[in-house]
Amino acid sequence: MKKSYDLLEKAILESFIINPELMKTTKVEEKHFKYNKRLFIFINKCYQRFGTLDISLMASVCPNASDMIDYIADIINGDTTYVRCKQYEEQLINLYDDFELIENIYNLSKKLYIRDIKIEEFKKEIKKLLGDE
Repeated sequence: MKKSYDLLEKAILESFIINPELMKTTKVEEKHFKYNKRLFIFINKCYQRFGTLDISLMASVCPNASDMIDYIADIINGDTTYVRCKQYEEQLINLYDDFELIENIYNLSKKLYIRDIKIEEFKKEIKKLLGDE
C-alpha cells in the first residue's frame, strides 16, 4: 500500500510540475501527502508566489537548490500523463480516506481492548465512522 500511495503522490507532483495550471483546480491538500509532503508544500508556495513552477524561480527561493533540483528530477520520470491528474488526485484522496477510517477504527479498538469504552459505545462509534447512523 505504501508504494502505491507514494507513486500516486509522485504522479500528482509530476503533473503539477509539467502543467502548473493544474494547481488552480487541485483538490489535494497538504494533509493528503504522507511521503512527499515537503515537496508539495514547496511547490504550492512557489506556485502561489510566482504563478508558475519555473525551476530557476524555485531555486532562487530554496536554501539548497541543488538538492531541490535533484529531488524534482527524481520525481519527473516521464511515466505520468498529466491529463490523468484528476484521476490520480481522486485515487489519492480515496486512499487517504481509507487510511483515516482504518486508523480511527484501530484507535477505537484499542480503547475497547483496554476497556476505556464499553462495547455499546464502540458499536455506536463504528456506525458513525461507517456512516450508518
